[in-house]
Amino acid sequence: MVNNRLTLVNVVNETALYRETRMPALSLAYLSAYVPGNWDVRIVDETVEKFDAFQHLGDGTDIIGISGGNVCNVPRITKILDNIELYQGVTGENKTVVLGGYVGRLNLDGLPGRVDSVVAGPGESVLPILLNDFLNGGLKPTYQGTRTPMDMLKSPDFSRFNIPLYGKNINWPVQTSVSCNNKCSFCSARSVYGDGYSERSVDKVLEDMSQIPDGSRVYFTDPNLVDFSPEGLKRAMNFFKGITPRGFSWFGSVSFKVAGKTDLLKAMQDSGCRGLLIGYDSTTRKSLEKVSNAKVPEGDNNLSDLYILGTKNIQERFNIPILGTFVIGFDTDDKSVFENTTRVTRESKMNDAQYLMFTPLPGTGMYDKLQDSGRIFDEDYEHYDFTDVVFQPNNFSPRELRNGVVQMYEDTYPRMLKLYRRLGVIRDRPDEIKVVSMKERAKREAEERMRRERDDHH
Repeated sequence: MVNNRLTLVNVVNETALYRETRMPALSLAYLSAYVPGNWDVRIVDETVEKFDAFQHLGDGTDIIGISGGNVCNVPRITKILDNIELYQGVTGENKTVVLGGYVGRLNLDGLPGRVDSVVAGPGESVLPILLNDFLNGGLKPTYQGTRTPMDMLKSPDFSRFNIPLYGKNINWPVQTSVSCNNKCSFCSARSVYGDGYSERSVDKVLEDMSQIPDGSRVYFTDPNLVDFSPEGLKRAMNFFKGITPRGFSWFGSVSFKVAGKTDLLKAMQDSGCRGLLIGYDSTTRKSLEKVSNAKVPEGDNNLSDLYILGTKNIQERFNIPILGTFVIGFDTDDKSVFENTTRVTRESKMNDAQYLMFTPLPGTGMYDKLQDSGRIFDEDYEHYDFTDVVFQPNNFSPRELRNGVVQMYEDTYPRMLKLYRRLGVIRDRPDEIKVVSMKERAKREAEERMRRERDDHH
């Protein structure tokens, strides 16, 4: 019996940053686990290889499943669909194209009209049904996935990935929980994962990790690796103790609350933690309260001193490097946000920081609010990666926000700015908010003043 073939594509946009992760796409590993045995599966992960219809579809592929991922991937998805259509025109072959992921449900740039079917929501719950419908000639235009309880999920299947392509620096993805209890109006986590934080049992996660070689590098993909309820803290301690003998080195995302949990930090250190991403988001209580229903730390409006002390505690006492992320450009921000934020990263000696320009993502409440008020001026979704200004800020111009963030990098992490420019993440744009460094701008303004003075003198 000849099996049908499914080709799954993890789309990565044109910037090279995402290819630096060297990490297999966990979403496709989960999907792969739900493919029936009468189907062959091939995975093309653009983290390590670009999809090309002429290279990847000439082997009897019946269905191409495109995982859309982030909104900034929309232009790349468009190019992939162009490539598939060209292939079909040249070869005369008909291929069925299915679009899933976050962008599958948003109807951006008319993408659903260019594919045969769209999967909205988690794909593992509907993939077997979709494949069966295809075999019976009854493929539906839309499938609505529902979230499977974490402990009922099958373990991800990495056997269909071309693992050697990732090289010796591969990062193995692991998921221990889904979504988030917070309801930040700028975050897409709930749009992607659905409502409500849910955890996978420690035993199940350890089972998932059994296919990862001891001593490997692991990346926990959870938006928040630790739930800080009493039950959540107990679970986290058990989990870190469970992975300690495996010799992993790992990286994950946690809340700043971890700074006050000495026992937890010690368990993390012992289990192989080599870095934590902490989403500080803002240095002011006012901004955090405006955009999130999360419990904001008590104290003065300026949270800088609290962040500095907590970060130094984690890095110096437990030797765990911190990558801090800050969002610049909330409506409550003014020009003091640049200095207040860089003070935190400088004085805490934070290992690395990402200064993200606030970006209203489609599917979030903040996007709807800004769209309704006419403040979004850029709908090129390639720019929706938190490194471009796509809306009119409240207290400064788009140019001031853009150049202010670039200056923050120049003042604190110039090597990061150099890397981002090389990878195409910080782009020089030819429009009214073209990036120039503050130093270069000051030089140009000085030259312009001198020119005007010469003209006045003559």
